Amino acid sequence: ISVNTLNAGAVHLSGTVDFVFDSDGVSKVACAGNASLQFLTIDVDASGYTGAGGAYPLFEAGVTLTEPNTAPTISGYPYESEFGVDGKQYVLTLHPPRGTVVSIR
Repeated sequence: ISVNTLNAGAVHLSGTVDFVFDSDGVSKVACAGNASLQFLTIDVDASGYTGAGGAYPLFEAGVTLTEPNTAPTISGYPYESEFGVDGKQYVLTLHPPRGTVVSIR
């Protein structure tokens, strides 16, 4: 998805973006200019993802990127995940399972 700019930098410009992962991941929103995400609500559904983990850019800015004021939500991924800025990208990192869980009774 490509846009010139994305401006959710004020309350009256707020909105919601839903990312739905398929088995391979998700497409990013590429902004040629600025990506102001301050008042954007970001929801991620990773229930269709079957990969082993990795870093997935959700937004990419050509000029500047400002991260959201509110942490995004993720559903459907049972392991650790984190959101963060990497250069001019806002990235979701999905961590694979860290080992086998053993239940001893």
